[in-house]
Amino acid sequence: MEAHQGRGVRWPAEGTSLPAPRASALAVMLAAYAHTERAEELVGGALLAGARDPDDREALRLLLGDERRHADILVEASARLGGAPSAPSRLGLGRLGAILRALSFEEAVAAFHLLEIMAVNSYRVLRATNRRDPVVATALGTILRDEAVHLGFHTERLGEVVAAAGPWRRLRLRLLHRLLRRTVVMGRSVVPADVYPAATGLTYDAFLATAVRAYDRAYGGGGVLSVLHPGG
Repeated sequence: MEAHQGRGVRWPAEGTSLPAPRASALAVMLAAYAHTERAEELVGGALLAGARDPDDREALRLLLGDERRHADILVEASARLGGAPSAPSRLGLGRLGAILRALSFEEAVAAFHLLEIMAVNSYRVLRATNRRDPVVATALGTILRDEAVHLGFHTERLGEVVAAAGPWRRLRLRLLHRLLRRTVVMGRSVVPADVYPAATGLTYDAFLATAVRAYDRAYGGGGVLSVLHPGG
């Protein structure tokens, strides 16, 4: 994995081109996603603690550096869109950390992969629905380039885990994955539902539908990961 930590972001000199109500709504969303990046950092830390393979450990160190940088980029983008300083997270990160510490390395890989799928989908939708804004394009374009590398690593690693699992381990992974899908894909958003139309032009239900389609693409189709799909 190539590390992007430490590289400066070339923010546009002209600032946002969006009208104030849309910029304000986007600022709320990006600040919330900064907190989800910190949640992913917790998962990555749990993975790193359980990793025994040297290649896994090196890849995860680089990935964690990216996640920290992504949170900083999102906070900065939110501020450039006129947002207030980021509020403390309400994601229950301490509780999440306790849960993750109880997971095996293989189970934490499954958790991280699903979080990455959902984060990438959200960033793609936000960029696509605000494609002409230089602040949004700069922030999310930078992050999505990193996430393409992250997803490649986690998809390959999770595929290896599923392929090598015996029947009981595979059942445990499937049950965990069902819980994660209910929580991460279908659960309550960290962003108020009325912010979505103002920020993206999509209702919350329409935005949620993009997340479900992203999940189905990742875990359907008869591949090795389809055994984790509720319909697989």
